[in-house]
Amino acid sequence: LGLPAAHPQSYHYFMHEHFFWHINLPARNIHIPDGSIRGDYDQYCAGYEDAIRKAGGIDLQLLGIGRNGHIGFNEPTSSLASRTR
Repeated sequence: LGLPAAHPQSYHYFMHEHFFWHINLPARNIHIPDGSIRGDYDQYCAGYEDAIRKAGGIDLQLLGIGRNGHIGFNEPTSSLASRTR
């Protein structure tokens, strides 16, 4: 969190460098959360959920598994009741 998309250590950069730049996928179909946002994260997440809803849902989602067992940035202690974390 806090890294701009072009930063080599950002998730956005990693996904483009290792995956998206190597496949034929229109940029309009790639939706990576903005890791550089500041401020009201709850509002940002609600907007992200709304964008998913307006797009008709998610057809395919790729999630990474972290060293501590987190999946797609959902830490092991995340509430199962939350939608966007």
